[in-house]
Amino acid sequence: MAPKKTVKRKAPVATKALIKAVNPDRIGALWLRESSQGMKYFGGTVSIKGVSHKVVVFKNGFKEQEHQPDYIIYVSKPAPGAPAKGVTDDDVPF
Repeated sequence: MAPKKTVKRKAPVATKALIKAVNPDRIGALWLRESSQGMKYFGGTVSIKGVSHKVVVFKNGFKEQEHQPDYIIYVSKPAPGAPAKGVTDDDVPF
């Protein structure tokens, strides 16, 4: 008797609609990252009114009083000198 072949099945990919249906209060996700200089920060996306925004979150290094925030959220921008992402001349069909 020949051995049975094991078929590996991929887990279903969660769609944005499915994630939203499971938890309608979820507006985004963050990942802990580390910069090339060793600074730890969070990076991810936040959805506001259906529009997804890339954000980064850094510890507030200027906190002097308890009522000041522990972390500051910024809109994520490409690092200076980093190649631009998006449509290039090669993507235009004419």
